[in-house]
Amino acid sequence: MRRHANREAIGYLARARDIATRLPEPARVTAQLALLEQIGLARRTMGDVPAAVEAFTALASYAREHGQAAEEIRALMHLASALSWIDRDRSLAAGEHALELANRLHDDTLQAHVRGYCGVQRVLSRGWRDEDAEACHRAIDVARRAGDLARLSQHVGHYAHLQSHRSEYRAAARTAEDGLRLALDVGDAYHHMTCQFHRAWALLHLGEWGAMRRILSDGLVMAEQNGHHLWARAFRFQTAWLFVHACDFDRARDLCQQEMKPVREGQLGERLGSIVLGCAQLGAKRYGAAQRAFEDVTERTDGRPVLMDWILQMPLRLGLAENWLARRAFGRAREQAAELCRLAGMAGERTYLALGRRVLAEAALAERDGATADRELSHALDAIAEHEAPLAEWKVCATAARSEEAHKRPPRAQAYWARSVAVLDRLAASLADDAELHRTFLAHPSVQAVRRRAAGRTA
Repeated sequence: MRRHANREAIGYLARARDIATRLPEPARVTAQLALLEQIGLARRTMGDVPAAVEAFTALASYAREHGQAAEEIRALMHLASALSWIDRDRSLAAGEHALELANRLHDDTLQAHVRGYCGVQRVLSRGWRDEDAEACHRAIDVARRAGDLARLSQHVGHYAHLQSHRSEYRAAARTAEDGLRLALDVGDAYHHMTCQFHRAWALLHLGEWGAMRRILSDGLVMAEQNGHHLWARAFRFQTAWLFVHACDFDRARDLCQQEMKPVREGQLGERLGSIVLGCAQLGAKRYGAAQRAFEDVTERTDGRPVLMDWILQMPLRLGLAENWLARRAFGRAREQAAELCRLAGMAGERTYLALGRRVLAEAALAERDGATADRELSHALDAIAEHEAPLAEWKVCATAARSEEAHKRPPRAQAYWARSVAVLDRLAASLADDAELHRTFLAHPSVQAVRRRAAGRTA
C-alpha cells in the first residue's frame, strides 16, 4: 500500500483473512478486525467507495458481534469517511453513532477524536459553527499529546480547510503542509491527497498560483497512482478553478466539460465542477451557459440535501450574483450577493464577504446610487483590511477607483487604481514559471484595463 499497489495488497489481505479463520480465539478475532480494516483502507485509498463501505460495514458488525466497542467506533469513523463521497446523511449518521458509543466509554482520547471528526463533517455539511471547529482543534491537541500520528494526520488535514473557512489562508497552507508530512510518515496516501486538496485551496485564495499548480500536479500523480478517480477529478476541477482566476476561461471550460462527462450522479465533487464551469462561462461572457451551469447546482439544492461542501455555497452565490449583475438584473444580483454576505459572515470568510459587498456596490453604481455604493465599498474594504485576500482586493479596489471617479475625486481614484495593479502584479509574478498562463492573465482585457488606469491612461 505504501507503494500504491492497492489491488495487490487487497489480494494478500483477502488470502490472509482466509488463513485467519483457522486461528483460535482470541487471535482469530484480532486478526480479522485488523485485516478487514486494512482491506477497507486500501479500497478507500483507490477510490472504490462501494467496496470500502462494504468492508467498513462488515468491520463494524464484526466488532459489535464480538463486543469490541472501541473497534466498532473505529470502523464507524472509517465508514463515515467513505460515505462522505456518496451520501452525506449516512456519513453523518455513522459519525454520530460513533460519538454516541464513544460517550459510553471512559476514553477521553477516543472521545476527542470522534468529536473532532464529527465537528468537521457538520461544518462541511450543515454550515459553520464555532464549537464544531473548536472540537477539531481540541482533537489535534489530544492526538499530538498521545503521539497518535495517524489521527493527528487526519485532524490536521481537516483543520487546514476550516482555517480557510475563516480566511486564515496562510495558516491553512502551513497546517496542510504539516499534514502532508504526517501522512507520509504514517504511509496514508488518502489523507495525503486530502491535505494536498486543502493546501491548494488555501494557495488559490492567497494568490500563490504557481505553488498551487505544483501541488495540484503532485496530487494528481498520487491520485492516479492509487487509482482514486474521485480525487483525480477534484484536482482537475481545482486546476480549472485556477485557470478561471488567471483568466484562461476557455481552458477552464474545456477541462471541466471533459471531467464532467463520465460523472455519475451523486458523487462528491460533481457540484464543484458545475460551479467552476459556470465561472468559466461567466468570465468568457457566455452568460446563458453560465446560468445553466449554476442552475445545474441550484435546481438540486432547493428543499433537499445536496452532496456539496458547505463552503462551495459561497463561490456558487458569487457566480450567480455576478452573472445577474452582468445581465443587468440588479434585483436578482442583490439577492444572491446578500445571501453570499450572510454565508461568508457566519465563518468570517473575508474574500467572499468582500466580493459580495463589491457586487452590491457595482449594482448601486449602475443605478447611480452613489451613497449605497460608497457604503458597500466601505464594508468591502473593511472586510479585507489587514488580511491577505488578493482575489477580492484587486477587484474591490478597481470598483472603488471607479466610484471615486464618479465622485470627481481623481487622487483617491488613482490611489485605488495603483493598489489594484499592485495586487495584479503579485498575482502575475506567482505565475512566472508558467509562461502560457502568465501571458494569458496579463493579456486579459480586465487586467489590462486596470493597468492602463493605474498608469493614468483612459483609452
